[in-house]
Amino acid sequence: SELGWRTEPWAPALDELAQALYALDRLGMPMDDEALRPYARAAETLVEHEFGVLPLDGPRETAVETLVIGTVMHGRVLDVLRRLAHESASARFFGIEPGGDGDKAHTAP
Repeated sequence: SELGWRTEPWAPALDELAQALYALDRLGMPMDDEALRPYARAAETLVEHEFGVLPLDGPRETAVETLVIGTVMHGRVLDVLRRLAHESASARFFGIEPGGDGDKAHTAP
């Protein structure tokens, strides 16, 4: 609500979020509003971008189909990019050079 999002109080995603936050808390990794805020802002930025490229000049069904497919596939892309960013951050943090110990170096945008 702090971000001004308009969601239904019974939206299934709210339950999913509550379950994820509960699981994090039980695992000793509690996430308060301050910790959640960057994730929410990133999600908002990405969704604004996704809506900006929807084909709105054709049938509504085409826009809805594009949005559904994009939601699934962009979610997957985001997950993979996040894992690659973790790998890169870990290498920087622990001083590991790409390609060391026979590893093949990969580059990502």
